[in-house]
Amino acid sequence: MKKGKPYPKKLTHIFDEGTGGYLPVIDRADAFKALSRRSSAAAFKKKRMEKVSILKKERRKKPPVPGGIGYGVYYKQAYQWNFSNFSCLDMSVLAPETAGGNSSNYLYLTATNGTAYGVEALISYNGQDEPEFKIFDWAKEESDRWTRSVLLSQLGDNISTININGSDHRYCRILNRTEMISGGIWENKICLFNFPNNNWDLVYAYQYAIDPAEQKDKYQGSWGPLVETFQDNYTGLHAMGFYKALLYNDADSPKLTAQNSTIRTDGDGINMAFLDRNWTFYVD
Repeated sequence: MKKGKPYPKKLTHIFDEGTGGYLPVIDRADAFKALSRRSSAAAFKKKRMEKVSILKKERRKKPPVPGGIGYGVYYKQAYQWNFSNFSCLDMSVLAPETAGGNSSNYLYLTATNGTAYGVEALISYNGQDEPEFKIFDWAKEESDRWTRSVLLSQLGDNISTININGSDHRYCRILNRTEMISGGIWENKICLFNFPNNNWDLVYAYQYAIDPAEQKDKYQGSWGPLVETFQDNYTGLHAMGFYKALLYNDADSPKLTAQNSTIRTDGDGINMAFLDRNWTFYVD
């Protein structure tokens, strides 16, 4: 795995399936990187000064790597691998203010875009702490894969509310994109939808060199929208999940259905509260 030389291809617009038109992309990657550093430090100082000695030790521990057990969508292989140069997941994450219930460990709302060395943009809960928006890049060296961490409350214009099945949910819309921009040079991108301005905010990009065949792996990249769990049993969680998940493979953009994906559950107490064709669901 080698980092690619910077390639001057600029993403200016992204097609929006909902409106049938192209929406502009605003580059906020540098500002988002700076926000990541400030918000993490501020939250640590504000919320945990009374436990400084203990939490300094905890803070040095990295969150568990994505890819564990959970409840949610796994792609069928033919659907997952139906790309040559480009794969992109467009999804909205339903993210309550706390995990609720008896959650006392990490819990992720995450997904891959089907590529083996793509990137995960996820909402991370740790016990009943305020959730964070995190980015984990599989193309980077193992020690550097956690690249961004911002309190969800800091996202501002990238957060809105949606009514699903009669209930209101706080959510953010995420575009998780991997494409080959030149021969053997790939780029991972994360965009967040800006609701007031009706555009995409580019918050992360990383280029690397890899053989195209290595982007297809039976395990890596196989999970779609997933509630990823890190304790044996959950009870009383607040409703959380995903809304309108689409996997774009080159030019094709079908919804997640029972024909192209499966729902997996690992028997850890999480209950399906609502399901619509695998592309929208929430659990509690």
